[in-house]
Amino acid sequence: EVRKRSRANITRSRNRTAVSEKTGKTIKNPSTRAGHFSEKKHVNEVTFAKSTGLRRSELEQIKGNQFFQKNGNYYIRLEGYQCKGGRTRVVPVLDNNEKVKELCEKAGDKKVFDKIPKMMDVHSYRSNYATALYKQNARDLASIPRNERYCCRNELKGVVYDKKAMKVVTEALGHNRISVIAEHYLR
Repeated sequence: EVRKRSRANITRSRNRTAVSEKTGKTIKNPSTRAGHFSEKKHVNEVTFAKSTGLRRSELEQIKGNQFFQKNGNYYIRLEGYQCKGGRTRVVPVLDNNEKVKELCEKAGDKKVFDKIPKMMDVHSYRSNYATALYKQNARDLASIPRNERYCCRNELKGVVYDKKAMKVVTEALGHNRISVIAEHYLR
């Protein structure tokens, strides 16, 4: 029997902080991976992950020569063997694209990173990337036809998204269905 899925049961990349009972101050939550990871020590990895939305395995395999520029925008081309599902895809680079460009140029035809820390919460960076890319591509909901709107259900009832923008995000993240990003990535 398949269990009913609920957004409330999703725990991955949630609750990154906790409140100390003694001091009342916000602290890193030690029960999550994020509680044992320093973004300050791994600025390059975090910047790259936030700007590209790549999976952990993709970050570990990415080479500098996969970075390219087209029409003034920066992209990373992932080859089939590097991607989940084996499909080649092109990922737009957001925000700190100059830092990503610098890291890729420095790496050349070698891997950009020797190692991605195990405690790095890559999924939360993917979520941040998905949300930013969606906002960049979303149209005003009042001006688009009803059939181009995605209406969420259950606990997200009443939340509406632009299907075309969702498709852009879905393809950039390497998923097939727009429902996946509505349920797990967009915030």
